[in-house]
Amino acid sequence: MGGIVEFFLTEDRKKNRVNLRKSKLLIRASLLTSLFSSTYLVLSLTFDFDIGVKLMAFNVIGFLLLPFFLKFKISINGIGNLYVFVGGIAVMILAYASGGIFSAIYPWIISIPILALLVVNRKSAIFWGIISFAVMLGMGISRYLWF
Repeated sequence: MGGIVEFFLTEDRKKNRVNLRKSKLLIRASLLTSLFSSTYLVLSLTFDFDIGVKLMAFNVIGFLLLPFFLKFKISINGIGNLYVFVGGIAVMILAYASGGIFSAIYPWIISIPILALLVVNRKSAIFWGIISFAVMLGMGISRYLWF
């Protein structure tokens, strides 16, 4: 995977050791998450789970495109938050569409701030933690108000 990672890195990104490490992490995370999402896409196709097909196609394409943003002068934290957004929005919608708090995907919402902590920084993790908590709380409240 080393050659693929190097393709996305610019000289500016290589100058700062911390920026280089974060860039490499983001590239690898994006490509591997795209691969993981493609397996879920195949399963969704196999079981005719239409919303899963659409969301995982969004993930596969989104995560494959993210490393290309490193070629531009966009901050690594901005791209990292975009990474969290792509995965997070898909997980949240998929959890809601597949049963809300009773969905097998619902617990994956907690992975969103963890990913932000690993890929971006603590400040982003707190932000995504608040978003994730609000979504989980909203799903829980909606379960008792409308069912």
